[in-house]
Amino acid sequence: MVHGENHKSKNTDLFYHNESFRVDQGYGSVGISPYYRDVVLAGDSGLCIIDLENPYEPPFKVQVNSQWKVVNVEWCPHKCRDGYVASTLNQTVLVWNFATASKKPEISLSDNMGSATGFNWSSFDPNILITTSVDPYIRLWDLREPSKPVLKMTNWDVASSVEFSKSEEFVFVSGCQNSVNIWDIRRGARPLVSIKNAHNSTVYSVSTNSLKKNILITTANDKTIKKWDWSHSKQDYLSHTYYNNKLVSNARFMPSSDGFAVAYKEPELGLSLYIDGIDKPVHEFEGFSGSVYEFTWRSRGDYYQNFNFDFREWQIITIDSNRILKKLSVPKSYTK
Repeated sequence: MVHGENHKSKNTDLFYHNESFRVDQGYGSVGISPYYRDVVLAGDSGLCIIDLENPYEPPFKVQVNSQWKVVNVEWCPHKCRDGYVASTLNQTVLVWNFATASKKPEISLSDNMGSATGFNWSSFDPNILITTSVDPYIRLWDLREPSKPVLKMTNWDVASSVEFSKSEEFVFVSGCQNSVNIWDIRRGARPLVSIKNAHNSTVYSVSTNSLKKNILITTANDKTIKKWDWSHSKQDYLSHTYYNNKLVSNARFMPSSDGFAVAYKEPELGLSLYIDGIDKPVHEFEGFSGSVYEFTWRSRGDYYQNFNFDFREWQIITIDSNRILKKLSVPKSYTK
């Protein structure tokens, strides 16, 4: 069940109206459909799909009968596979097809790996996923032949985070302990670039830029967000360091600009918006009573990439430690 907390007038554009919804069970991860209408939540009891256009309607729930909780979830970003959702469950990554309303996974990716620590869909191919685990291999999967991975890679450190490049089809980035590795799957099992000692502690998140190749940001338990540019052959790829007085859990580039949003570790509250090159946040999202576990971007409007016409407007969708799902509007001045 979803319960709402909102204040709106008839003259308000609801897309620019912040709303909060309390969900009944504890969920710690959120993913969004490629049409930006539905979100999927993952947590202790399984999965829950909520229609953001009709959030008070009963959600579609999938109970996972296991001692293990569903830790991570991502909706396939491709409209041709708009029903596909992937989630972790201990030593497997499960792929669901909710276009069929089935409550059983369609594909199970395992390969005798240790506990799955993360995964990511390819931004270019709806059949391709990358997974990480504690064993400590990184595996590339093709859902057309899911019985075994297409490629296995490792640098013998457990990858704590992974993401496909949003601008280069064959490139992905992984955070391994306090280092960052950039891989090209055409080059086999060795990193294209290794940034040793990128942070002073474990790298929690990596995010690639949608608009610029070779640009990424990373976060760690050292209260920093770091921007990297690996477009040139050099020893020091560090472009900028953003210092914070809070422990940062996640930072993610905005899809339409160089700006990025930052979430913080418990017990810190709030969500911050940064603009590239400005050391302090330019906007603070307030009203949180719990720490933000996870967030994702939601848009409306058209984007004509070939003509560089971008009419998209943006929201951030968050889930926090108090079981509150929020829709937060992003000021237009920061989205381009």
